[in-house]
Amino acid sequence: MRVILFLSIFLVGHSANSYEYIGVTQDGIDSVYKEAMSKPGIAVIEEHDYKKVTIASERTTYFFTLPAHPAHPAVVIQEVVEEKGAIYLQARGITAGDRKIFEQWLRNFEQMHERVRKQMGSSANGS
Repeated sequence: MRVILFLSIFLVGHSANSYEYIGVTQDGIDSVYKEAMSKPGIAVIEEHDYKKVTIASERTTYFFTLPAHPAHPAVVIQEVVEEKGAIYLQARGITAGDRKIFEQWLRNFEQMHERVRKQMGSSANGS
């Protein structure tokens, strides 16, 4: 099943999840990959099952699955966003693979965002 998911995890006190499902094909993921790779100043790190493409100037990191990844073919796009004085991480993604596996992968990002939010809250409180 093909899907695009959006979720936002706020770093300053609350979290919000919203999901929007839109079909995508491998060509759609390839298009996102080509666009990301065409940006100036990218940094690329390849792990065993994904490729991480960071665009520091846009405060955005793309996580493209490789064939060994259970959610392949898919991409999660993680952004640092500032809105009304609040800074938060936002993750959204698309998949042309198994929707349930992809949703679990995206939840892993949500859990990581929550840990970061808690650590920042502890730092802000002097803990």
